[in-house]
Amino acid sequence: MFSLEIALPSSVVSIEHGLLLRTLKIYQVIRYASIFGTEKIIIYYDSFIPRTIDKKVKALIRKIHNYLITPPYLRKKLMPLDKDLKFVGALPPLRLNIYDVSMKPRPNEIRVCLIRRRNDKFTADCGLKEEVLIIDNESNIREGLGIVRIIDTHRMIGKYIDKDNCNIYLGPSIAFEYSLKNIIEKEQGTNTCIIATSKYGVVPKAEDIRRVLFNKSRLLVLFGSPYGGLYEIAENEGWKLEDRIKYIWNTIPGQHVKTIRTEEALIITLGLINLLIRK
Repeated sequence: MFSLEIALPSSVVSIEHGLLLRTLKIYQVIRYASIFGTEKIIIYYDSFIPRTIDKKVKALIRKIHNYLITPPYLRKKLMPLDKDLKFVGALPPLRLNIYDVSMKPRPNEIRVCLIRRRNDKFTADCGLKEEVLIIDNESNIREGLGIVRIIDTHRMIGKYIDKDNCNIYLGPSIAFEYSLKNIIEKEQGTNTCIIATSKYGVVPKAEDIRRVLFNKSRLLVLFGSPYGGLYEIAENEGWKLEDRIKYIWNTIPGQHVKTIRTEEALIITLGLINLLIRK
């Protein structure tokens, strides 16, 4: 199975007026990406908007992303009061599987915890009445958010799990890029399949999607902006989309509305790919 990543412009958020609507839009993007196990969301600069707005929007995206992927039972301890998080309380929970836990732990339950060093030992705050004592003495244990398996619920003892070497989905990470062109240049020579979405693209067949993704380690899906599609963004940056991207697909053929919002294209496209690759 490949790693799924998406790239979309900051203007997806900046087009919204007011903090409430921007908060809701950021939530939608992260929620939709999480449904399909997206590993990374790349936010790139949209040349249709000023750099100053792009900078402010990216800062807001980072804050709300940090809030959403922090375990709900640790937010009060880890998330300071911030005026930019004024409306996060109105958001539905992200409901990642790893965070769907109760106040009473089960044996061998895995939790995201706040790990602290206590003299020569490590303990983990897992949102329970007592902290869990980590019995490992591995050198790779780090303070901060980490993963622990609770092996003894009576004595509250657990083992550390290296999140870089486990198959546990912790939500998408966030990365920021200076331009769409930068994203593509970084993928040159890698085993990444890049798909650009556009209403001017080719309508892919099911066998096309499976063939294109065969033996690929990563899939990166590109989305355009409210002000212009990927063709227009590339032209604004001084290059041609078709010269650098092999696969340009229309994943919503026969649309009956004038335009498709980026977050709508996101969930439709990821749903299509998810369905076909799992058949």
